[in-house]
Amino acid sequence: MAIDAFKELRRKGSVVQEMNIYDNGQLAKRAMVEDVVTMVTTILYTVISTDHILLVTRTLTSACVITIPETEVYINRKIVIVDAGYNANVNKIIITNASGDILNDASLEIVGDGDSVSLICDGTNFHQGA
Repeated sequence: MAIDAFKELRRKGSVVQEMNIYDNGQLAKRAMVEDVVTMVTTILYTVISTDHILLVTRTLTSACVITIPETEVYINRKIVIVDAGYNANVNKIIITNASGDILNDASLEIVGDGDSVSLICDGTNFHQGA
């Protein structure tokens, strides 16, 4: 099967992509993939199981600390954290893990204006992804 095309739709608080999946040139099925988008406006934020994309606007006024859940809670999931305030150069985003290290460090920081990081969990560790 091959994925032929994505069509992005928008709903309040999420991004939904319509995906056509083909098998030998024939449309096999259509799938909907939903990414929940959360606006982070607080100094401290703990990721919940339904979060996928975090748009951090808090960097406009101060630094922000994001705590992601233990790996067992977030197994086989991806989380994307974005400096939507475009001011991480002044007010950085610090990403920590409830159970310890991220990418073999105590924390990970976003320090460039508008930068982002993707973290993928395999159930044991978080890995930086594209």
